[in-house]
Amino acid sequence: LFLIGIFAITAGYCADHNTFKNCSRVEFCTNFRSQQPADNYVVDPESISVEDGSNILTAILKSKVGGSDLSLFISGIKQSTFRLKIAEVDSTRYELKDVLDGELELANFENVHIGDGFVVAYTELGIYTVQVNFSPFSIAFSSPSSKLVFEGNRLAMTKNDINAPFTFGVTFTNAVQLYGLHEHCDSLALQNTGPGGTDPYRLKNLDVPFFETNSPMALYGAVPVLYGHGPTATTGIFLHNAAEQWVDINNQEIGDSQAYFMVETGTLDLFLLLGEKPVDVVRQYATLTGTAHLPQLWALGYHQCRYSYDSQDLVKEVIANFDSHDFQMDVIWLDIDYTDSF
Repeated sequence: LFLIGIFAITAGYCADHNTFKNCSRVEFCTNFRSQQPADNYVVDPESISVEDGSNILTAILKSKVGGSDLSLFISGIKQSTFRLKIAEVDSTRYELKDVLDGELELANFENVHIGDGFVVAYTELGIYTVQVNFSPFSIAFSSPSSKLVFEGNRLAMTKNDINAPFTFGVTFTNAVQLYGLHEHCDSLALQNTGPGGTDPYRLKNLDVPFFETNSPMALYGAVPVLYGHGPTATTGIFLHNAAEQWVDINNQEIGDSQAYFMVETGTLDLFLLLGEKPVDVVRQYATLTGTAHLPQLWALGYHQCRYSYDSQDLVKEVIANFDSHDFQMDVIWLDIDYTDSF
């Protein structure tokens, strides 16, 4: 009876899996997770447009599987960053308008070279390079000490639907451990995931109690920034997209760590941060989205909060009790039960 009681109490405080869904209960995640890598696109060499002194490289990706052709845009950004955008030709997919912190400071491409099966361009004094390989399609973003590879065989945007989900994969060269994808109740170092094992990390804003620990389940925040740390450099990526996302993680102690993104909808708008130190990568990300404001003085005082206050009289009583005990309180949070018909 004791064990039954313990089980009943534990079960009562487990996560609600109607909200904290597994990948197997979300159609686009299930479909994409079982999808094997495939070379669905090739670069049309005649479509490439890039010149010395320009700050954008464009090309058309031709579909090999009967889907839409895709437009590819690559921009160089100062502070060791590149921007990659991929969408259907003449796409009207939704793009975020209020996340980036002002206009980006672009870096011009220099010393552009179109070779047999690839195009390579340099930015910022020739230190940073982007190389687009035509077939099989891939894109390598490099600095003298770091490298990120956008894996074309993990790109799927095959439905002729501007609201359709998409996938992509990134390899963090020489990275042994991936971090980021906030917010989850998990270790700082992301766990390996994979079909038949741990669920992918889910990014979706949810306000639900009784979440599980050491879990890739979604929580209150969803920040699609991912860092790869290795013995020689730290790099990162930021997906400028607010839709629901699932991310499979593959850490490699020897070799290259990888991430596979499955995204519900919106635009593939990816920033690639070449580091090379952890502080550099974080600064590059903060340059894109801005930094948090310092708290005002009143916010540093004592905050009183509980679940919950049902009436104005109860709030007044709590404040009076603090006063009677000469206990200074700067803030009282009302929580939710004071609202009508909640």
